[in-house]
Amino acid sequence: MSEERSWVCVWDACGNMSPGTVYRGAPLHAALTSKGVVALPITAALVKPDRALAGYFIRQYGDGGAALSESTPKASCPMVLDAVEGGTLHWAVALRLSGDEPMRGQLALMGDSRSEALALGNASALRSDQGPQAFEAQGPIAVVRGQAQMVGGKAGLVSLALWGWVRGARALWAACSQTID
Repeated sequence: MSEERSWVCVWDACGNMSPGTVYRGAPLHAALTSKGVVALPITAALVKPDRALAGYFIRQYGDGGAALSESTPKASCPMVLDAVEGGTLHWAVALRLSGDEPMRGQLALMGDSRSEALALGNASALRSDQGPQAFEAQGPIAVVRGQAQMVGGKAGLVSLALWGWVRGARALWAACSQTID
């Protein structure tokens, strides 16, 4: 018998749920997402009160947001996760429109070797079957999501970043989580 799917709230503009709250159940997830909650899948057993980065990571960039490359693919939105071997890494980023043009771009999760203390050879240890997530949005805020498989590396702190370009937007926050199937 498989365990019921769990999610971690990473953003709620309406204040229905605090970021970091872990919850279970498809009916509750459907109800919360219809109210604007953004959540990532997570294996609840990975969240440990005595380990700061276990299970998920959220980085907020404030009202000004973080700048992203507008044309040439580059690393942005650095993240770190206390990951276990195998499983799937899920990611999301909220983008705020920064001008009159529609935002568009491509983003993917990558191992971030710029942080030598955390590099576990993870740049080659991620495989995204989806490829970069292409998007175009007209609204003031868009949430872009994706996932990547961990296909190597070791358990421990993994340095991650989003790779790609985004025209016409700034990052409000970025988050990642891990599931083990």
